[in-house]
Amino acid sequence: MGDELDKTLGFIEQSNKGTIYLDNIQTLDKISLNKILEIIEHGYYSKIGSVNIKMLDCMIIASITPDSENTIALLKQYFPTIITIPDIEQRGMFEKNRTNPIYIFKRICSN
Repeated sequence: MGDELDKTLGFIEQSNKGTIYLDNIQTLDKISLNKILEIIEHGYYSKIGSVNIKMLDCMIIASITPDSENTIALLKQYFPTIITIPDIEQRGMFEKNRTNPIYIFKRICSN
């Protein structure tokens, strides 16, 4: 069974030498989170059900929609760097204008 698994390219393997974006990682099971952490820490992984180790060089960007502080605390155990982006209501007027679609459209048209 391990040989059959190694023949198919999963989305993690396809991201080699590139970037992978994982959305809502708080919904992943602990096995998958551990696999991602293995890639971050060591640069290699093995597919679930396979014994073969594969090297992987990619940038991993992940996002969450936290439902509680417990979710954030759990994910901090897995991921070394967390960047928090405040809600648009919490940002200053300058930044609100810069993220406004009308502002962006005017900037594109002026170039």
